Amino acid sequence: MSRSSQKPAEAISTMKQSTPDKELDLHFLQVDLQSLGSVNEAAQKFKATESRLDILVNDAGIMATPYALTSDGYETQWQTNYLSPFFLIKLLLPTLSSTAAGITSQNRVRIMHVSSDAAFVDIAPSLDLENQILTE
Repeated sequence: MSRSSQKPAEAISTMKQSTPDKELDLHFLQVDLQSLGSVNEAAQKFKATESRLDILVNDAGIMATPYALTSDGYETQWQTNYLSPFFLIKLLLPTLSSTAAGITSQNRVRIMHVSSDAAFVDIAPSLDLENQILTE
């Protein structure tokens, strides 16, 4: 899933070329994490066409953008990086669970949530986390 098709198409092509002896079942599904409606629509499309899901990787979406709200009313970075991926997990959990029920201990379902190292960068030294205010 992605907002645009170019990078996923390249990644799918690379993965298929790197494993010519295996048939990989990889597909692109468009989703905009700044819209919970788009996340819901993508999950419903997935569930309508697929009966199993072995691996779900949620990758960091955006970092260090100016403060703005999504059309759903949430801060853009928070919705893109956290709320929408976990909403997607919630929507796909029945498929993940049914996949897990039918596999052996050697082949497990995986959910990976990847974030950026930016969390460790001191980009706002004046932020008082205890009082949740900015100091000057």
